[in-house]
Amino acid sequence: MKKNQFVVSCLIFILFAISIAIGFFNGEAISGAGAKRDFYFTWNYVLALENNIFVDPTTWTIHTPLHYLILFSLNKVFGSQEIVRFAMTIISVVIPILFYLNLKIKFPTFNKNILILLATSIFLYPSYRYSAIWANSHITGLIFFLLSTYQFIKWEKSSSVKINLTIILSSTFLAAAIYTRQYYAFIFFYYLYVFFLKLYTKEF
Repeated sequence: MKKNQFVVSCLIFILFAISIAIGFFNGEAISGAGAKRDFYFTWNYVLALENNIFVDPTTWTIHTPLHYLILFSLNKVFGSQEIVRFAMTIISVVIPILFYLNLKIKFPTFNKNILILLATSIFLYPSYRYSAIWANSHITGLIFFLLSTYQFIKWEKSSSVKINLTIILSSTFLAAAIYTRQYYAFIFFYYLYVFFLKLYTKEF
């Protein structure tokens, strides 16, 4: 019975993931033209990076540049704006998976089927859908942030009082999130506070 429930939960996840691909091919813009317009406008920054990797991004965006450097790198490989956008749409499916892994490690005794369904619900959020379909920096920032929180929770569960690989990975992924969207810097202060409380003074 439990196995059947797990299979059903996974199938629901897959169906919702497919809906994102369908949204891409239909040019879904659930938030209106804003996300679509933002993608095409900031694409000029991606093109500008071809001439100067250190070009000032403020003409096109107020956010830190890592997301656009990733788009630039993908464009160097694929040479197509639409393929780059589709690649980011596919990559965005990682977010509900990472959210599930975060929930699973945070609540190990909780029903896994419910956790899968909670993670699947992300596919219904308009902000997630338009960000995924129009290669918005929200997606890149969230991926790095969820990678960071996964390692952070893993470290907290270990009760380690010394710097180890999980702390290094957590901090590195958070730094990547900050270089994608600068407001993740606020989370860094929380990390520092927890590190201060739990690490040996010398380690901190």
